[in-house]
Amino acid sequence: MFPGIHCAACPWVVYLCPIGVMQGAVISGTVPYALLIYLLGFGISVGRAWCGWVCPFGLFQDLINVRRDREWKRKLRITGKLLYLKFLVLALTILAAWYFADKLFCLYICPIITLEATIPLLPWTLEVNLEVISRLIIFVLVVVGVVITGRFWCRVLCPLGAIFGCFNKVAFLQIRSYPEKCIKGCVLCTRACPSRFMVPGAIKEGRLDNLECIRCGRCIDVCPRKALRFEFAGRG
Repeated sequence: MFPGIHCAACPWVVYLCPIGVMQGAVISGTVPYALLIYLLGFGISVGRAWCGWVCPFGLFQDLINVRRDREWKRKLRITGKLLYLKFLVLALTILAAWYFADKLFCLYICPIITLEATIPLLPWTLEVNLEVISRLIIFVLVVVGVVITGRFWCRVLCPLGAIFGCFNKVAFLQIRSYPEKCIKGCVLCTRACPSRFMVPGAIKEGRLDNLECIRCGRCIDVCPRKALRFEFAGRG
């Protein structure tokens, strides 16, 4: 797991945060060509794999649920329009950057900044102000959501997840299913899915290109019949 977003914890790597760069481009009125190339290249190559393999907050959410995942039936399953709330967050993030000429998402909302910079510095040098209080409140609410349903931030609120999720259907890297190998009544893949989008019967769809699939590969690891596998688009 590579900690690919930690601009507040280490300002030298601010350009690793696409949302921060996007806000900066809106504020300055420039076209972020490098960012666009990066998003298109990563998205078309592997879809939403960023969330499953790069994002440090994804790891944090999984650690919270490392034991509770065994009780998957007790977790709240989020479906429908609520999953599209992250697109509203993305739109409001861009609009706020343009209107207020500031990175409000980073200053007041981003839970990654809270986890990697705000909380570690709070006991020593960090001044408690409106920004800090706002981030801490949102962080606590997000953690509560994660405990209830798992990967709550990724599925409901993350603007970067919204962007990369749009590439899932066209990405070269896909998770393909082979229904003829599937064991009827087996729900191991459903239990293993941290995004909670897999339901019994999803294996019949042929390709797992759901908006919420983070390409983590856990469904592949737990399948005893190898009915799921990573493949590149166009193969077979």
